[in-house]
Amino acid sequence: MSRRVWVWDGVGPLSIQFDLVPPFAVIEARNPLVQAGGLYSPPNCVPQYRTAIIVPHRNRETHLRHFLYYLHPFLQRQQLQYGIYIIHQAGNQTFNRAKLLNVGVKEALRDEEWDCLFLHDIDLIPENDHNLYVCDSENPKHVSIAMNKFGY
Repeated sequence: MSRRVWVWDGVGPLSIQFDLVPPFAVIEARNPLVQAGGLYSPPNCVPQYRTAIIVPHRNRETHLRHFLYYLHPFLQRQQLQYGIYIIHQAGNQTFNRAKLLNVGVKEALRDEEWDCLFLHDIDLIPENDHNLYVCDSENPKHVSIAMNKFGY
């Protein structure tokens, strides 16, 4: 009888914890190759995909820090060239997610000719490395296949 041994190879389900809020200095220290403006390109290969992540934001600093803390390493393991665009709405008017996304798309396309645009929410953290942040040329996709609605 053969015995199967499972070894974690650095991909698959991730351990996400929200009990401590990482300071921006820790996020920066963990991601030394991320350039100003949230831009990254893998140093040891030519990336096959270039993805822009556009995130509307207002008054959710804790969510923002968790988002960046987990998303940067997640995207780097996929060896993508990527840019994270945090589009902040100032003031007290009603939050206009659609307008922020439109602004984010314009800003992202001004910087680069991205292969893929991800319209992302600040409170959604990918929980599995098998959730690739690349686009299918045939179909749009929704990457939030499941959410822990009340546990976050």
